[in-house]
Amino acid sequence: EDSNLKAQVMEAGLLAIDDEEALGDLMMELNDLSNSQQMAILLKLLEQGDNLPAQNAAKDQYRIIYMARLDQHKQQDLLIKAFALLAPQYPQWEVNLWGSAEKSKLQELQKLISELKLEKQVFLRGITAEAQKELLKSDICAFPSAFEGFSLALSEAMAVGLPCVGLKTASCVNELIVDGVNGCLADGTPEDFADKLKTLMDSPETRQRFGLAGKEMIKRYNPEIIWNKWEELIKETIEKHHA
Repeated sequence: EDSNLKAQVMEAGLLAIDDEEALGDLMMELNDLSNSQQMAILLKLLEQGDNLPAQNAAKDQYRIIYMARLDQHKQQDLLIKAFALLAPQYPQWEVNLWGSAEKSKLQELQKLISELKLEKQVFLRGITAEAQKELLKSDICAFPSAFEGFSLALSEAMAVGLPCVGLKTASCVNELIVDGVNGCLADGTPEDFADKLKTLMDSPETRQRFGLAGKEMIKRYNPEIIWNKWEELIKETIEKHHA
């Protein structure tokens, strides 16, 4: 079904992205798309509303979200192990892992969650048709992926105003996240990732400041700027050709 969806989107020139179910499924499989397709989708997302998570509002439950296909290089296990170091002191926080996975990977992660006694705070949610809605209900975007091309999932989290935690060594992630400005960059250990999460979990003000900064920074990819750059490049190329 996923492969058929991707084929339909590609054949339709991404017109199917207006469909919420298509958007939810496609986000989980983004790494299979080309950079130009990823950019087209991001431009569409940036045209959406200006909603921001209510970081300063007191709540009974706080959410860390990670949207990515469940596999080895996305490193959901790193996030689970990091959160295990914090969970006893933060019973009001939970981790929601969204994404498709092979049965063996689901079993592997569920076993880890059980071994760390996190069944009441870490959840494997599967695929959602309402990705933006889930992001807006969240407080922090954790993104422990080992490497990325251009990450739409991380970009969309920033576009809705979520502060983010990623890895210093992860390509793309370490460019979109500016440490101490719109999020935190950690090394590859559960201890350091937990420390960066704690920084945000302890401070609604920091979450709000980082979230606003990320939302502003991601605007560099808005349609007007991108299309103007393409227009400038085309004009420059034409002028050189006729020179």
